[in-house]
Amino acid sequence: MKELLEFLEKKFNDENEIDILQHNNFELSLRNKYLDDEFFKELAVLLKFAPNIIHLNFEGNNMTHEGLKALLDGVKDHKLTSLNIGWSRGLESNSGKLIAELIQTSKTLTHLNLSCNNSKEAEIKLILEAVKIDNSVLHLVLCGNNIGTTGYI
Repeated sequence: MKELLEFLEKKFNDENEIDILQHNNFELSLRNKYLDDEFFKELAVLLKFAPNIIHLNFEGNNMTHEGLKALLDGVKDHKLTSLNIGWSRGLESNSGKLIAELIQTSKTLTHLNLSCNNSKEAEIKLILEAVKIDNSVLHLVLCGNNIGTTGYI
């Protein structure tokens, strides 16, 4: 955890997120920071050593498939209950497969926000199929994606 705090202190002048992490060891929220894949790759390495973090909020960043892949690898042994990567601006094909795998392997994930990622119908379908199989996800936000008029729910 110490290394994670040092990393965040170097990256941000705004202490709010760091204060939340110091006082609330299970939540990390870095919303609307325009963070890119390189940041998420660095963060993923450090998150491996902070298994108590179970709530992640990265809404409004520039995460692409590569950043998401690194992030999910960094938290694969966590008991993640909440993940918000809405408005990620760069998620593309195959990201649905990564999210579906997360849903299938995590027995603790209950809240997932994937809003406004411009995800295609095929990606959304993969995610929804995973939710059908593993029903631990209680709150799934998909608004602002390319679901089409027929929908899948």
